[in-house]
Amino acid sequence: MKKALLVIIIALFFSCEGEEDRSPDCSAVLCPADQFYLTYRNTAGDTLIGTTYVRDSFKLSSPSRVIYIKPIPGNEGNLAIFYHQVETNLDYTLELSTTETDTLNFNFLTILSYCCFDSSMSELLFNDTSIPAESEDFYVLTKE
Repeated sequence: MKKALLVIIIALFFSCEGEEDRSPDCSAVLCPADQFYLTYRNTAGDTLIGTTYVRDSFKLSSPSRVIYIKPIPGNEGNLAIFYHQVETNLDYTLELSTTETDTLNFNFLTILSYCCFDSSMSELLFNDTSIPAESEDFYVLTKE
C-alpha cells in the first residue's frame, strides 16, 4: 500500500503544471518584420522613388511624431514602414520633395499572436482616397 501511495504522489508531483509551463517560451522565436510597403508609380507604371523623388530618406510626420523612411536597399522604388512606427487612423504627411507632400492615413489592427505581433491594414488613405493593396501589405500610390 505504501508503494502504491508513493507512486501516486510522484505521478501527481510530475503532472502538476506551473504557470511557466502554460505560457509560450518566446526566447527562441524569431518574429517576422511587422511592416507594410509603399511604392510610387506614374500612370504608365514607372517607379518614381529613386527617379523623380530622389532622397536618402523621406520624412513621414504627424502632429506628434516624425520618422524618416529610407528606400529599401536593392529595391529603391519601395519604402518599408513598420506598423509600430505609426498610429492607426491618424493623418501623416509624407514629404517627397521640398515642394511636394502627400497625406497618408493608415487604418490597421495589431494583435499579439503567441510571441509575435501581427498587424493588418484595413484601409490606407492616400490624399483622402482609399487605396487597395496590390498584394498583402504592399501598396502602389499613383501620381500623375
